[in-house]
Amino acid sequence: MLAVPDTTPESEWLNVVADIRYDASSGTMFTMDRMAGTLAEVDTLGNLVHLYGRGRGAGPHEVRDWVDYSFSSSSVVFLDRGNRKVMVFPRLGSILDPFPVSTTYRSIALAGDETILLAPGTGAHAVDIYSMAGDPVGGIGAFGELPVRCTPEEDCERTRRMCMGCVVRVVGDAVVVINREMDLLTVYGAEGEPARSVDLRARIPLLREWIATDEPYLARMQERANARSSGATVAVALKSYFSNAHTSPDERLAFSINPATPILQASGFQYWLLDIETLEIESAMFSDPAHGMRATGWPTVFGVQRGSYAIYRLEG
Repeated sequence: MLAVPDTTPESEWLNVVADIRYDASSGTMFTMDRMAGTLAEVDTLGNLVHLYGRGRGAGPHEVRDWVDYSFSSSSVVFLDRGNRKVMVFPRLGSILDPFPVSTTYRSIALAGDETILLAPGTGAHAVDIYSMAGDPVGGIGAFGELPVRCTPEEDCERTRRMCMGCVVRVVGDAVVVINREMDLLTVYGAEGEPARSVDLRARIPLLREWIATDEPYLARMQERANARSSGATVAVALKSYFSNAHTSPDERLAFSINPATPILQASGFQYWLLDIETLEIESAMFSDPAHGMRATGWPTVFGVQRGSYAIYRLEG
């Protein structure tokens, strides 16, 4: 069912949707438009509730390269790496002044209404903690616990410092750092509990099957890339099976899933909800290959149609 078209006056704000998330408490969706530099809050009929951000640029409350956002019942926060700042927008009330941060941060999350989490940490911690006013107030975990795969021959510190694919999310009482490119989690529970590392490749047989299925496809991609470079070996990005990691209304990790290439071509994207304690997965596969990317919410699921960027309410 079409939920939010991009061809009506009610949805003129819709440009290129890079991410959508569902706020079960208010029944609204947040749609991230990276090209326009804005975040729209809309109802499920496509009516604009609020527009956050003032577009692309270097001015106050403008963004240059925003990579993540988060919301609570009272606030919305942006992480803008291009302008090296975090912007805080109350959902009701006056806009707060942005505050400067390091360009190495890749993800942001709100823990309640008063605490901002940024990852990967810039010092000794895996996650840095800031107040809403931009004051650093501590950290979570140790830098060496960030979820990366590296060998003794590699520069593991540099790999952790970059932490490509890492996002931080709050799931119930836990803080989770997810490396979507390497299929790893680090879970921080109650204060004082040791960090728990989870290797999703090792724990989920289906994921290992997909990786084996995709090996010939990736090998052909590598061969074509090498051929275009006159025989020189060039790096080809590895396939990421997990994307758009969010927290579902029932406190599970929610992912848009890019399955093995034959499955993706035949039946499209999937949507997984992962219980971080039991690692049990509830999944849905959408019948139309054009839908499912950037799906959000549960049990209400929305998907963005490739090409039109219209948002559909999906049946699993």
